[in-house]
Amino acid sequence: MLVTTAWHMPRSMAELEAAGCQVTAYPVDFRTGHSTPLTEYSLARSLLLWQTALHEWLGLWVYGMTR
Repeated sequence: MLVTTAWHMPRSMAELEAAGCQVTAYPVDFRTGHSTPLTEYSLARSLLLWQTALHEWLGLWVYGMTR
């Protein structure tokens, strides 16, 4: 069983499956919710969330290119 943050799960699963492991995913620490009130939007927080997403997308791309 693989327990890691939901945003990191695709890359983690790919790494373990490439090593020949059979894993069951158990994602935690989701970064989304059902709704966000307009009063809670902030540019700084949004940029940090985009940074996390771009980091993982770039990591998946590099992983795919190097495997």
